[in-house]
This record gives sequence, structure tokens and C-alpha cells, in this order.
Amino acid sequence: MLTQNQLATIRAALRFWKDEMARADKSTTRHYFDVSPHPVLTADEIETIIDRLRFDPLNL
Repeated sequence: MLTQNQLATIRAALRFWKDEMARADKSTTRHYFDVSPHPVLTADEIETIIDRLRFDPLNL
């Protein structure tokens, strides 16, 4: 289980990715992935992940 601080860090990283990297060229972003081909998510899909990573003690 991730801590609240870890989840907050992941959400912040996803927000940065959504704001700065989601529009970047694939050749720029491919260096960040450990799988090939690397996934391409829309800003809305990234926002959905952020929402799902919010700490909810009832969803443990």
C-alpha cells in the first residue's frame, strides 16, 4: 500500500506529465518508459488516473 505522501507525489508527477509532456513528441517521451511501444494517454485519461489515486480509506 502506498502512503498518502507517495500518492501525492505520483499525482503531482502525473499532473506535470499531463501539462508538459502529454503534448510532447513521442521521441521525447519514449525515454521515460520501460516498455515498448510506450503507451500514449490523453490528458483526460491522465486526469482519470489522478482521480483514482486519491487516498480513500474506504477503498483499501
